[in-house]
Amino acid sequence: MKNLIVLSLVAATVSMAGCRYTTATGTGDRSISIVRPLDQTLRRGEINRVAVTVLRRGFRSDILIEFDGLPSGVKVIETARRYAESDIFVSYTLYAANDAPAVHEALVTVTAKGPGGLSASEIFQVTVKAEETGMK
Repeated sequence: MKNLIVLSLVAATVSMAGCRYTTATGTGDRSISIVRPLDQTLRRGEINRVAVTVLRRGFRSDILIEFDGLPSGVKVIETARRYAESDIFVSYTLYAANDAPAVHEALVTVTAKGPGGLSASEIFQVTVKAEETGMK
């Protein structure tokens, strides 16, 4: 019942916001869905939070979250990137180093990996801006 309520709430949120998502299905009734995160803009030396929303069906084990294609000088702070059964969404911290090159709309892939090779991915954009001149 709890899963049905959570699934209904997330589905309503996704459809109202017009969000894109990807679903992968496995054997039996196993499936995993990941909602496309919002695009992110950081300035050098700043942090930003990116929310990752994943839905699972047919299994309870943790889901591994991976980020690929981050621009040079940008990293995810959290080393434990697990999505527990009780999580509805998880925020991860992006950090752009002080010397990170400026980049416009780099494509970053976030992947949710479940048991038995089950995985779903979405792409979002990350922009790194240099410090604004004349603004202190």
